[in-house]
Amino acid sequence: MQIVSLCFLGLGAGMALVPTMPDMLTSMTKDGKTSAADATEVVSGVMNSFIAIGEILGPLLGSALVGGAGLGYPWGSSIFGFLLLANGFVMVVFYFVEAGKASMASKKQSHLEQNLLKAAHSINANVAHA
Repeated sequence: MQIVSLCFLGLGAGMALVPTMPDMLTSMTKDGKTSAADATEVVSGVMNSFIAIGEILGPLLGSALVGGAGLGYPWGSSIFGFLLLANGFVMVVFYFVEAGKASMASKKQSHLEQNLLKAAHSINANVAHA
C-alpha cells in the first residue's frame, strides 16, 4: 500500500510541476511586453516561493494527518498522493481545453487568411483586366 501511495505521489507531483513552468513563461511573454529573461526570473521566483511554502506546509499537514487525526502513515501518504494525482488530472483536462481553443482559433485564422487571399486574387484579376 505504501509503495503504491508513493508512486501516486510522485506521478501527481510530476504531472503538476512539469507543464507549469513552460506554460507560465508562454503566458508572460505572448503579449510582447515582457522579455524572455525577465519572465524566466519572475516565473522561477514564483515557482521557488511556492515550493518553499510547500516544504513548510507539507510536514505540518502531514504530521497533523498522521499524528493528530490518527490516520497513520499509509493513509496519510495515500491522501496526499490522491490529492496530487487529482491535481494532475485537472491540469491535463485544462490543457486539452486550452489546446482545443487554440486549435479553433487557428482554424478561424486560416479561414480568414484564405478569404483574404481570394479577395487579393480577385482584386489583382480586376486590375489586370482594366
